[in-house]
Amino acid sequence: MGDVFEDKIKSCREELKKTKKTLTLLMKIVLSVLMHTRKLLMRELML
Repeated sequence: MGDVFEDKIKSCREELKKTKKTLTLLMKIVLSVLMHTRKLLMRELML
């Protein structure tokens, strides 16, 4: 019984790690896109 519980906790932790990695990746992508659009907007305003 205890073993099953521990296994569940372990798998939950693994899932959390995966989710965290995915989230950081998404944030990086979003940030780079935002920076890019900002640069484009600045260029448009300059013209």
